Amino acid sequence: MQEVLLSVNPVPDDVRLRLSESAVKVVTADDLSPKDIPSVTIMYGWDPELGHKIITSEHNNLKWVQHLGTGVNDLPLDILKQQGVQVTNASGEKSVPIAQTILGYILFVARGINEYHLKTTWAPDTNQYTLSELPTIIFGTGKIGTQIATYIKALGGHVVGVNTTGLGPSVFNQIVRLHDVQDVAQSAKVLVNTLPGTAETINLFDESFLSQFNDLQLFINTGRGDSVDQDALLKLINAGKIGFAALDVTTPEPLPDGHPLLTNPKVLVTQHTSWAEHNAPKRPDTLWKVVLQNIPAYLRGDPLPFNRVDLQKGY
Repeated sequence: MQEVLLSVNPVPDDVRLRLSESAVKVVTADDLSPKDIPSVTIMYGWDPELGHKIITSEHNNLKWVQHLGTGVNDLPLDILKQQGVQVTNASGEKSVPIAQTILGYILFVARGINEYHLKTTWAPDTNQYTLSELPTIIFGTGKIGTQIATYIKALGGHVVGVNTTGLGPSVFNQIVRLHDVQDVAQSAKVLVNTLPGTAETINLFDESFLSQFNDLQLFINTGRGDSVDQDALLKLINAGKIGFAALDVTTPEPLPDGHPLLTNPKVLVTQHTSWAEHNAPKRPDTLWKVVLQNIPAYLRGDPLPFNRVDLQKGY
C-alpha cells in the first residue's frame, strides 16, 4: 500500500520532492476526495473535521500524526492510542523564544521594572534583585525547561528542576521528583511552570500546593492554563503571599474583558504569545525536518525516533 501524507498546510516543493523519493505521495485537503480518506496514512497537522473523518473511516489506515504544536491535549489521544497511531509534536521548536520571554518576566520583576512602569511621580526604590538572589524552580525539565535553566544559569542564578523521575539535564543545579517538591519549596523565589496538559496537572497549582512556597516573588505559567487554580492564585497575590504573576496561558482563552487577571496590577498576561518570533512568518515551516528525519524509521516500521509523544502520558 502506498504511503499517503495529508498536509493541512502548503507543502514546499523541496519537501514534496524528498517525500516522493521515499515513495510517499503528498496531498492537501483540496486534493482529497471522500473516497481517498481511507488511503491517508500520515497527517501533517491536525484538522479536527478531517481528522475525525479519517479515524472513524471503516477502512482507516492512519499510522502517524505530526502535530504542529507542542501540547497534544487537543488531539483525540485515546482513539489514536487505541488505533496504534504514532504522534510526533513540535517539542523544542519554540524553546528559545519561550525561554527568552520567561527570562524577560524574571528580569521585569527582579529589577523592579514592574513597579517603575506604573509610577507617575519620582519615587526611587532600590529594593531590586539580581538573579543570584532569586533561586528558581522550574516544573518540567524538557527542552523548554532546559533552555530557561541555561539562560538563568548564565546570569548567575540557581535552578532546581522538577519532574517525575528526579533525573534530567546537568544544567540544573538540582532535580527533584514532583512528590518531593516540599523539600525545596521554602528556598524558591521564582516558580516557572512548563508542564504539559494531562489529567495529573489539572489544577496542580492550587492554594494548598502554592502555599508551600512561603516567599514567592514571582509565579510564571507557560505550561497549560488549566494547571493553575486561577482563583487561588489571585487570592494569594491579593494576600501578599505571592508578589507577582506572569501568565502566558490562562483558562479560558481569550479572557473576557475586565477579567481579574487582566486588571490586577500584580499580574502580567502575555496572551499566549511567548512562542512568537518577528521573522517567523518569513521562515520555512521547520517541522518538515522532523517528518523527514522520521520517515526512514517509519518506512521500516520502527518507532519514530524524533519528537514522539507518549500517548499514555500525553506528552
